[in-house]
Formats: sequence, structure tokens, C-alpha cells
Amino acid sequence: MPVAVGPGGNPHPKGMVSEPLPPWLEEYAIRLGKLGIFEGAPGGRPNHVLINEYLPGQGIMVPNGLQHQPVCGRPH
Repeated sequence: MPVAVGPGGNPHPKGMVSEPLPPWLEEYAIRLGKLGIFEGAPGGRPNHVLINEYLPGQGIMVPNGLQHQPVCGRPH
């Protein structure tokens, strides 16, 4: 089973339960916001980060997508 953490909040059926990003991630969220690729997101930048750790032979879990609208970025 992959290990996952979600700085910035937790998905909930009624919407995201928001939490502040840790300072080291806030810096990257600001940089990504300046690129203009999150224009449809609240605040124009990422507000949540999902970090997964996979063991050999495991792979990326498929998100349902609905909780990540209108903008979702997936850097690899």
C-alpha cells in the first residue's frame, strides 16, 4: 500500500477541508501560481498537495477528478 500525505487539506464529499500549506510547499505553490497555469484554481495557485511514496511494482493511484476541479496539476 502506498504511503500518502496531503498537505493543504483533506478531500471531503462536500469539498476540501482546507489547511495551510507548510512553508516549504507554500514557496512552490507561489512559484507555480506565477506561471499562470492554475488560473481556474482558488487563489490562482495550488492549495493542496498529494504526496505518494510507492514501493517497487506499485503505481500511481487514479484520482476521481471531481474533487480536484477546476484545475489539477500532476508533475512527474
